[in-house]
Amino acid sequence: MSTDTTDNTSDSERKEQWETATEDVRERFDAEDVTEEDVEAAIEWARSE
Repeated sequence: MSTDTTDNTSDSERKEQWETATEDVRERFDAEDVTEEDVEAAIEWARSE
């Protein structure tokens, strides 16, 4: 996903692109029963490394 701000993508188009890109991740997290607490713990662990 590009972060180039010189394109002509509208905010709504960017939001739609973001939603589409993250849908797969949400589905995989749901399938594996990943919780918000799991995500927070993983972020904490990554920051400590």
